[in-house]
Amino acid sequence: MLKSLFLFLCISGCAYAAFSEAQSNLPPVMITYGPWVTTPDIGAVTIGFVTDINTGAGIEYRIKGSDNEWSSRWHTEAGQLISTGNRHAIRLTGLDPESQYEYRIVLFIPPQKQEGDNKFRAQSELRLPRTLKIEDDAFNFRPFSTEETYSFFVVSDLQFPTERRHQILQNYHDTGMKDSRFVVLLGDLTNSIDNIETDILQGIIEKTTALGGASQPHLFIRGNHEWRGLQSDLWTSYFAMPGGSTYAAFRCGDAFYIVLDTGEDKPPYPFTAHYTTANIAEQEFMDSQKAWLTSVVESQEFKAAKFRIVLAHSAPYSHAGRYMSRVVNNLVEDFFTSDAPDNRIHLWISGHTHFYARTIPGTTQAYALSQPIKKFYRDDRYSFPVVTLDGPTFNGPEGDLPTSGLKVAVEKERLFLESIREDGTVFDRFEVLPDGSINDLNKGLSSSLFTFEPL
Repeated sequence: MLKSLFLFLCISGCAYAAFSEAQSNLPPVMITYGPWVTTPDIGAVTIGFVTDINTGAGIEYRIKGSDNEWSSRWHTEAGQLISTGNRHAIRLTGLDPESQYEYRIVLFIPPQKQEGDNKFRAQSELRLPRTLKIEDDAFNFRPFSTEETYSFFVVSDLQFPTERRHQILQNYHDTGMKDSRFVVLLGDLTNSIDNIETDILQGIIEKTTALGGASQPHLFIRGNHEWRGLQSDLWTSYFAMPGGSTYAAFRCGDAFYIVLDTGEDKPPYPFTAHYTTANIAEQEFMDSQKAWLTSVVESQEFKAAKFRIVLAHSAPYSHAGRYMSRVVNNLVEDFFTSDAPDNRIHLWISGHTHFYARTIPGTTQAYALSQPIKKFYRDDRYSFPVVTLDGPTFNGPEGDLPTSGLKVAVEKERLFLESIREDGTVFDRFEVLPDGSINDLNKGLSSSLFTFEPL
């Protein structure tokens, strides 16, 4: 939560007025978590935040430093302001991709009751706008454009106590994340969502906001552990992608991104005490996601992109032949087994295995820090590199890392990638060219090439 918030009541005809006597007894409304900038695209972003009570909310925004009138967008549904919830996600579109924007949050202070027309007309104080506006120097953003080079940062599998998660995020912030165009949190941010406030909002959002999340876009991607827990069904109330689901596509510069939800790694056991009890419609969800993906890969934007990158918690053909692998393979194998130029995937970034590896396309080889104890690589039916990031060591070999981060620079003629430890030490490095070819640049680094026996 931001500590330095400037609060003022907006009354018609007076931009920064104090509370009037008639309004002095209005209940306070505060932002308890956020704001966070998320799901960016060409000329678009979403701003999310949580308030302490149920209230209507909106965003006012304009080009930073200008004298332009503030534009506004409210959290609405079917033409009405949503005032019965405290979770808000407001999509801003039609933005100038070349401009920096400033924004402020507008909260509607809910009345104790609504007045009838006669009383409303007779008492002028009832006609005063009941809004509270919140400003901070950190409330600014720049939407994506089609003409930019940049880098982004990825971290995954933060199943640690809150204090440790905060320290991990701080460490990566200090070693490269702070300079990234956007940050990807690639799922499994907690073991299960039994209390979303303590598990996610306090465990993750408080820290990402403190590290600049009110201006630097963060993507929150659902992993299998976000499918688990007594409050896991609240995930989309906070972190839905545009369209309301947990998958999306967007573009930044020369790269086209596909965000996938790879589901749970255990089959559903409906209406039981098992942690997959709520996943009664997982297959229906995956069928819908596959239908959506069909339209994405046929789009001109996908086919014309110089680089195509998949961001997903799990990956095809790289995580053993268990339930999740079958689900993921069924989701993507119709689209991504070809290396045809207009269908080529240049890079797939994942987590889930808690073991760093960078696969060599079309082989059972991968760069890693050590030979894995488990057999992760089922076969070689894929034509793109899969980078899998570390997580808490479960039974890994000596040299396995509890976390790793990935810096990806999207340049005009290559993707340049460095895998790093929390202290910033680079242990793997490579580049991907527009034609899909890969050049290893890791000579002298600690990653080595291993051959894995397929399952």
